[in-house]
Amino acid sequence: MMVGDAGRDAHGYAVYSTPNAGWNALYHQVSLYVAGTSASGINLNSTILDLARKYTGTQQAVWAQNVADYLGGSVNDKLGVWLS
Repeated sequence: MMVGDAGRDAHGYAVYSTPNAGWNALYHQVSLYVAGTSASGINLNSTILDLARKYTGTQQAVWAQNVADYLGGSVNDKLGVWLS
């Protein structure tokens, strides 16, 4: 897992010193997906379900479906549909 600018919590999740620092980290990570340079291998050809499988430890299908429902899409939509 990533380490935030304030470290990690007891569960291993990244902790940021401010909400702004957390948002900046998220924007940076998404820019790596768009550029195809993320160390995770996630890129614009990855699906919402691929993202869930990479970053959620449990209930991956549920997480992916929640995101897809929020976006009005499918778990099989490629990130490029939403990020380009």
